[in-house]
Amino acid sequence: MRLEQFEETNRVEDTHWWFVGLRELLESILVRRQSCVTHGSAVVDVGCGTGANLRMLNAVFPNHRLFGFDIADIALKFAHLKCPTAVVYRDDFGRPEKLPEEIGLLFSVDAFYMSDEATVRNGLKLMVEHMREGGLFVGQLPAAMPFLSFHDRAMGTRERYTVKRLQSLMLDVGLTVERIGYRVSALYPLILATRMIQFGFGKTRRQMRSDLALPVKCINGLLCTVMRFENWLLLSGGSLPFGCSVFVIASKSRKKTDCDVP
Repeated sequence: MRLEQFEETNRVEDTHWWFVGLRELLESILVRRQSCVTHGSAVVDVGCGTGANLRMLNAVFPNHRLFGFDIADIALKFAHLKCPTAVVYRDDFGRPEKLPEEIGLLFSVDAFYMSDEATVRNGLKLMVEHMREGGLFVGQLPAAMPFLSFHDRAMGTRERYTVKRLQSLMLDVGLTVERIGYRVSALYPLILATRMIQFGFGKTRRQMRSDLALPVKCINGLLCTVMRFENWLLLSGGSLPFGCSVFVIASKSRKKTDCDVP
């Protein structure tokens, strides 16, 4: 992921429909499961990026130790500004060396796709070893598409996941999947068609850009509304047959409790 992509993400992640819809969904999931994350345990944002999710985590878990790490120094700079109460530091999720003990929540949004699956698996295994029994993992990854788009190349995407593939990864690292599914389904055909058109025209490496440009206000508001409808459906226990992303809620070796809600 290039420097300009971090700068663009920092500029738009508070208002762009993609980030707003995702953050609202994950925040609702976490609020429903607050009691599953032991008081005082560590909450870790893996690949914290430019910090909007760290700020959300701080609001949901104010009485927990909050950590965020990323490999990019520019991302950590922005993250510290957005959430100064969190401990942010440089580390590699493929070979994490500075993990806190007693992790109650591992949280990761669109980070693992930048490495191959073997590297992700090895890193996750180390992180799970630092989790408390009953600890949660909540995350999202890009869903499989027919090809890697220019957005993928600009963002450094190496892997995309199906539900089956992500579920297998969770089991391999010692986590029990509680909920898994696709999101951003209604807009999938439009996004796929747009990227196919872009692919057909072809671009040089210097011309490749992400899809993070903020739409005009009325369009952005409409797309936020679409995302909120999908979020309502998912939070009501519904599922979507396909999508641009796949999200997962998993836990470390625990029996079913009151935490098991949609």
